[in-house]
Amino acid sequence: MALDKAVALLDSATAATGVRMAVEQTLNDRHVFFVGSLLDHKAISLLDGSEYAGWLKALRLFAHGTYSEFKADRSSYPELSARAAWKLKQLSLMTTAAKNARPAYDDLQRDLDLASPAEVERLAISCIDAGLLDAKLNQRESVVEVRSVRGRDLAVEDIPASLAKLDMWQAAIKASIARLEAEAGRASASYAAGQEMASSVETVLGQAVVSAAAAEPEAAKGRRGASGGFMDGAGLLRGVMGGVFGRMGGPARRDPRRR
Repeated sequence: MALDKAVALLDSATAATGVRMAVEQTLNDRHVFFVGSLLDHKAISLLDGSEYAGWLKALRLFAHGTYSEFKADRSSYPELSARAAWKLKQLSLMTTAAKNARPAYDDLQRDLDLASPAEVERLAISCIDAGLLDAKLNQRESVVEVRSVRGRDLAVEDIPASLAKLDMWQAAIKASIARLEAEAGRASASYAAGQEMASSVETVLGQAVVSAAAAEPEAAKGRRGASGGFMDGAGLLRGVMGGVFGRMGGPARRDPRRR
């Protein structure tokens, strides 16, 4: 039964009995996990103060409560079917996973009245298959490793705290953006300085080559050594680069043979 069918049943309900039936069917439906919107339906108010008031409390429990709350005040709730109780445990695991990314098997087994670690794993797998959790089972450490979890319906009294948390996240995001923009500005300035230096080096190198060729025309043709050969390209390049660094104000290299 989809949630829209529950809404249709509530639309046609004219007494608390019909509303109770709609709520009970919804809580037993293994495919309906988010029932908070039903609390706003006008027909739900028929349960308040009636002999079926426990079903209104149960609907609130399934919207944003936990199995631990049910255990602590079991007598004020109607008797839940095995299917409804299992779904409440699934919803409770969602709440736990939203607060703790590595809930331990032992804690879940105790809090949710599960018979064994294997039952804990079966519950977790059912939540994963239903798309309620993105998680994996770590059997070696006996924990459920949660990557993400779907959000549950919010209770009215929890809205201010949730809004405050959203404000904190927004402030943190703005601070991160400001830091990234500052880093981008510094990177851009460094890049511009590097480009300017590269351009300066290229200019100085060109001027040095022209100056060397003009000052030593014979060197451009090749300077003969004792063997009658020409200066090789590496020697000419060293001479030119020496001129470049000399023009840039770099330290001149001293000939170790000279005292």
